[in-house]
Amino acid sequence: MPTAEEEAGRRPSILVVERDPHILSQVRRILEAGYEVHTATTGQAGWRLFQSESPDLILLGWELADMAGLDFLAQIKGSGRPVPVVLTGASETAAVSALRYGADDYLSRPLVPDEVRERVRHNLEKGQQARAQAALSEQLQRQLATLSYLQEAVRETSAAADLYPLLHRVLEQTMRNLELDAGIILISENGDLVPLAHRGLPQSIASALTRRRLTWDDPALKEIREVTGAVRTRSGEQRGGPLSQAVGYAFTAVVPLWAQGRRWGLLEVAGRTERTEKDLEMLTTVGQQLAVALANARLQETATLRVRELALLNEACLALTSDLDLEQILTTIMMRTSDVIGVVTGSLLLADEESGELVFRISLGGNAEK
Repeated sequence: MPTAEEEAGRRPSILVVERDPHILSQVRRILEAGYEVHTATTGQAGWRLFQSESPDLILLGWELADMAGLDFLAQIKGSGRPVPVVLTGASETAAVSALRYGADDYLSRPLVPDEVRERVRHNLEKGQQARAQAALSEQLQRQLATLSYLQEAVRETSAAADLYPLLHRVLEQTMRNLELDAGIILISENGDLVPLAHRGLPQSIASALTRRRLTWDDPALKEIREVTGAVRTRSGEQRGGPLSQAVGYAFTAVVPLWAQGRRWGLLEVAGRTERTEKDLEMLTTVGQQLAVALANARLQETATLRVRELALLNEACLALTSDLDLEQILTTIMMRTSDVIGVVTGSLLLADEESGELVFRISLGGNAEK
């Protein structure tokens, strides 16, 4: 079975650290036909090669010129890099100690060429599997962190006073965990798509968004506006949002934000390296959670406004049934109406009973009467 390095056209790299120059020469002759072989007689030189060459496997002698092989093994294992280490020695006791201290395999001496080649091949495959498993585990951890954050964000929106900081945090977390370079969240406002959060946008795109707002009827969005998951787009194509139409990204995708049978907005991301179908699935989940967060926020806004309206009606009713004079009643109603609709100036005109003409009665703010 070929290793990932061999399939990619690169010869696997082997680092041999051994104080005996004759054994170094022997191992080189055995392996150089199929591998890139680097050699060192000291732990210090071996460590430098380990850092500079990033070998795929290490063959390590029991004794080095400047330290014990087990001490060098501890350094390698402490580096955090999943590199298989095969220790070589001349006794069964050495073999037991090597495995106990973290070696992946052991070769007894004298070295047998066929056995060396077989152990190297076997441990390279194990190392490849370990690296793939570590990469997958890291990816899953990032995805779980993103999902956990988004679920928390959905809960936060039920009590959030300001949606904008929340959107920025969600976008930042998503981009960091999926290792993306640019992103934007646009929300639906009266038919327009308004950018509310963005990171890493090229200056040309940021400038274009200030001059012209997108709508769901834009030709570039018509194909995807009914889609409920992440859609891979091509950089420079006339399909998708502003990032999809930019040049220079290896990966672009758009995610219409659907929740409760309604489009609440659009998430668009871009990266300078390609992404897998698993990443698209993750973006779909991100979009679903984000859409729920937006829907919750809008419901919260609606509920808050309704409470304020009811409070206004209640206070107006109390004023009408109180012993206040008309001017005081009208002033109270005007002030509470101003609070609900968020204005700072306004005027109230009443119809004259006889002429039917509007007559100015009261104002809020310095220039309201004018």
